[in-house]
Amino acid sequence: FDKLPGSARLFFVDVGEPSRPNQAILGVDVSPSTILAGESIDLQIKLGNFTPDHVSEVPLTLIVDHSNSVETSFSCSAWSQTTLNLTMKAPPPGSHTVELKLPPDDLVEDNTFHLNLPVLDKEEVVIVTDRLAPGTGAPHFVRTAVNPYEKLEGSLLPRLITSTGLDNANLSSTSKIILLELGAINESHAIALVQYLQRGGGAIWFL
Repeated sequence: FDKLPGSARLFFVDVGEPSRPNQAILGVDVSPSTILAGESIDLQIKLGNFTPDHVSEVPLTLIVDHSNSVETSFSCSAWSQTTLNLTMKAPPPGSHTVELKLPPDDLVEDNTFHLNLPVLDKEEVVIVTDRLAPGTGAPHFVRTAVNPYEKLEGSLLPRLITSTGLDNANLSSTSKIILLELGAINESHAIALVQYLQRGGGAIWFL
């Protein structure tokens, strides 16, 4: 307090017990940084036990959008910190709230932690092919290259159509198309493809 002027009057007020038993949510790390609808989200929750006793099975509640809740628990040694890893499925596209709550104790301010989760929709990639068996050969290879993950958990969602599906309805929902093993396309389908490119759409055509 040396920098205070000599005329300053200081009052020290006792605001509580010097030692208050307390468990706390210290922080939450979310991965991946870009969250896609339906994907798995990993929450790394940092927790503290500021008591002289080891605690076990301390309940922790996770609430999504003020309605859907999940109960879990954690254990922690005396005067130490621990990390709890939780995995949840991303909700539909949009902005969502996540609330983490501990039971009330002698210091309630750090018993609740709030997160905002911006969730994006998966990006669709249209694969255009006239191959009679699109689940084989080049279309199957390209589809797997676009999304090699089980249950299509990647960020890109491949959708196969034939050249007869080259119209504004199918092309308006994507900004990326891949064309391969095509026969001749008629004039109306060619016009739809040109208009898609003029709008800024991207295309890879394997000839």
